[in-house]
Amino acid sequence: MKKQGRGFSLAAMSLRLLCPIHFQAILLLFIALLHVKIPTIFAGSSTSTFSYFGGNETDHQALLAFKKKITHGPENILSSRNDSLHFCEWEGITCGHKHRRVIVLDMRSRGSIPKELASLSKLEFLLVRNNNLTGEIPSYIGNFSSFQILSAAHNVLGGYIPDALGQLRSLDTLGLMGNELSGLVPPSLYNLSSIVILSFARNDLSGSLPADLFLTLPHLQWLQIYENKFTGPLPVSLSNASELSII
Repeated sequence: MKKQGRGFSLAAMSLRLLCPIHFQAILLLFIALLHVKIPTIFAGSSTSTFSYFGGNETDHQALLAFKKKITHGPENILSSRNDSLHFCEWEGITCGHKHRRVIVLDMRSRGSIPKELASLSKLEFLLVRNNNLTGEIPSYIGNFSSFQILSAAHNVLGGYIPDALGQLRSLDTLGLMGNELSGLVPPSLYNLSSIVILSFARNDLSGSLPADLFLTLPHLQWLQIYENKFTGPLPVSLSNASELSII
């Protein structure tokens, strides 16, 4: 009888220890199942769905607003940009892994640069070359603190190169070849020590290159300036351009 009593007490103690564990497991399972159901329950609400998947609604709305501006474009590109997919899975869109914010917008061979893109504050790459884009380069690009590449070659962009681009301390590639840009190159651009590729060819730019160009741009590898209206001699600092491979 004593053995039975002792066994019963041990069993009761084990049951008391196991119950909280099982309850927590069931609770966690219930929460997991609840989350699985959320996209289905709220299928009619794109905001709820995107909150579940992660990402930023500001970026989502900016991309939708941009889509509305496109009147002609490849159907397979535009058809992917709907609420059946998270915007990070849309064609031409790349998001960062940590915060699910848009970091790359690839519009090669597709539609002016809209003001709605100003809200994509985490953008790192903007690829819009080989289009028929008109208007000016928007100055809001200077607010993209993580911006690294602006590739807008072979368009019909006009006006001046905005001085705000000189604020892009992480910029390493600036491709503006084959547009209708005019005026002087902002001096602030020549102070971006991160620049590797600088392409201004086939525009209507004027002025002269600063004498210390290859000192302030120590990592410059590619410089294209032909078919413009630049005057004056080549910078004397050319002899210091240890990484330059194309000029």
